[in-house]
Amino acid sequence: MVIEINNRHDPAIANMVSEHMMREFDKATLLHPTQANMHEGYAVLLEQLDKTWAEVKGNNPTNAIDEMIQVGAMAVRFCHDHVMRTHPGEGG
Repeated sequence: MVIEINNRHDPAIANMVSEHMMREFDKATLLHPTQANMHEGYAVLLEQLDKTWAEVKGNNPTNAIDEMIQVGAMAVRFCHDHVMRTHPGEGG
């Protein structure tokens, strides 16, 4: 994957967020079995998004960011579990 360097983001922040997301992804894969199907993956993602919305409505930026990291981790989990199931051998 080629990523263009631009002045619209801070690579240090992006890397930090990515690292947090991947730690949460790793924890989820250790604690929970592979998602049974895409419906389950969507439900997990939606649950995390609802938690984020609650923190946004409550004007809790730190908690909203933490929840959004969970959303990202569950999006990675969805892609990971379903690429493995539908396209074995395709890891990127």
